[in-house]
Amino acid sequence: MLTKLTVRRFKRFGNMEIDLGDPTLDKDSPWGPDLKVSDDFLTPVFRRYYRKLGLPTLVAKTNFHVLVEHVAKPDISPEVGRKLDAIAQVAGEAQP
Repeated sequence: MLTKLTVRRFKRFGNMEIDLGDPTLDKDSPWGPDLKVSDDFLTPVFRRYYRKLGLPTLVAKTNFHVLVEHVAKPDISPEVGRKLDAIAQVAGEAQP
């Protein structure tokens, strides 16, 4: 489970140990257009983080959505809101 303490520890770990374009992750920067961040960046980062702590990986891909509550609203691209609004509109128009 991702807790605020875990997020703080992860932030410290991330700042000290993992460069966003770290070649040891075998991928380009997570900001690149050809990268699936959940598989190619976050999964290896969490794997390394928990390995360093000597724990099994406690944050699975299925729970990555909880990370957004730890991002400051100004840091979230307006495009995210537009995409979510479009998804909500299509979902609202769907017929069972």
